[in-house]
Amino acid sequence: MRPITSGVGSAPHRLAKILAKPLSSLLGTISSAHLKNSGDLLSRIKDLCIADKKLVSFDVKALFTNVPVDGALAAVERVLSNASDDDLPIPKRDFLTLVRLCVNFNSFIFDDKEFRQVSGLAMGSPLSAVLACLYMETMEEDHYKSILGEHNLWVRYVDDVLSCVPIDTNLTDLLRELNLVDPAIQFTVEEEENGRLPFLDTLLLRTGDSLKFTVYRKPTNRNDLIHYFSGHSQKVKSGVVIGFFLRALRICSQDLLQEEIDYITNTFLQLRYPLAKLISLRDKAKRIWSQSNTRVADVSERHAQNTLSVIAPYSPLTEQVQKLVGPALSIVAKGGQKIGGIFKRNKRESNRDSVVRDMLPTRVMVNDHEELPPAMFCEVCRHDLERE
Repeated sequence: MRPITSGVGSAPHRLAKILAKPLSSLLGTISSAHLKNSGDLLSRIKDLCIADKKLVSFDVKALFTNVPVDGALAAVERVLSNASDDDLPIPKRDFLTLVRLCVNFNSFIFDDKEFRQVSGLAMGSPLSAVLACLYMETMEEDHYKSILGEHNLWVRYVDDVLSCVPIDTNLTDLLRELNLVDPAIQFTVEEEENGRLPFLDTLLLRTGDSLKFTVYRKPTNRNDLIHYFSGHSQKVKSGVVIGFFLRALRICSQDLLQEEIDYITNTFLQLRYPLAKLISLRDKAKRIWSQSNTRVADVSERHAQNTLSVIAPYSPLTEQVQKLVGPALSIVAKGGQKIGGIFKRNKRESNRDSVVRDMLPTRVMVNDHEELPPAMFCEVCRHDLERE
């Protein structure tokens, strides 16, 4: 039995959430096997030649609760040794101390009694997923890649591993060798069947020496989605449908895309979504996907040309200026102000003004004869401070 506890509201939860963010940006620095998402997976294997090879997937049993705490902390030290101080909000030594504090705080209440998890990472902590991935990266770099061979594919998303090995590989022996590395980290294996292997939300299909892709759904899938006459807003319903179409556009090979689009359409028709609305949302998803690919291509081209980039405040004129200057200068429009930022800034300015007012007399003499009200003088002071 593995304890699954919620860390929300616990003493180190907010701190762990803050510490996890900079560590997440360092994933993949120890081992290149780390996958960000299924899109990252497809970009790596779309041109993979699988002649005389077979696809297999490995899954780690109960990864979080089996990662040794000392090993996870050693992985953090290892990744921080190559990190810049600019990557962290505080010095490395203090950062590591806080990580150690959060990881060792594994207390929880069950049946009105307080317990402490003595081994493994807590599943309810924001840090656990990041530390587990970092630990797996060290294991891959130091052990697993040498066992599998440098020329064989090994990519991993958290506890799911996709590999491509020679067709004559004895998977039983390979699995036993992987499981001997660390008694706590144990794998299970699944081999492709009839040229098909599911991995994440993607179904990999063998077509000769190459691969095609489509969306994978588990056999237990029942399409229990939001009904059109439910109490959810139209924005939420539209977002769900667009999300399904975008996933199809992202994953499916071109000759399998229409089949997935038809499946999505029929699924939501059964949930009483109007056909005209589904067609409109499908077309909107295609526009979003096309614009996204265009932006990625433009950025790649500008990087290749070493184009000078300038960050400018957002304005409707930005695109017009970009057309005038041409490709030699890339104008990146800075996002508009967020409501939260406006309120925070106004609050800071209000507090600063109140401090200045508290320091002023009731009347202020200027140039030995002019008398200004304190409020007006505060405004002058504020602008002077801003100019400085």
